[in-house]
Amino acid sequence: MNLYNDFVRTDFPDTDKSDLQMLSSRAECAADSILKGIAAVGKMMFYAGGAENGEYEPSATDFRDIGGMLMELMPLARALSDTAANAEYQCRQMTKGK
Repeated sequence: MNLYNDFVRTDFPDTDKSDLQMLSSRAECAADSILKGIAAVGKMMFYAGGAENGEYEPSATDFRDIGGMLMELMPLARALSDTAANAEYQCRQMTKGK
């Protein structure tokens, strides 16, 4: 079992088309923000490590991308934490029922 398989969805049986389009758009924007932020952090770390390709100054775009990534990661981290707590609660309820 891995985290990806625990959370990825491929079937949306009770979701109408407009909600699916909204979900797709939100997920795509969140993924894009996270990837841009990771790229900005990577670029900053590469040049901070003494890359010899010249001087690098972080741009406003780099900081904006990192901020966007952090804003998207926070609710994902909360969802993981809530899912862990919900699974633990369900396990306790199953144990009580025996």
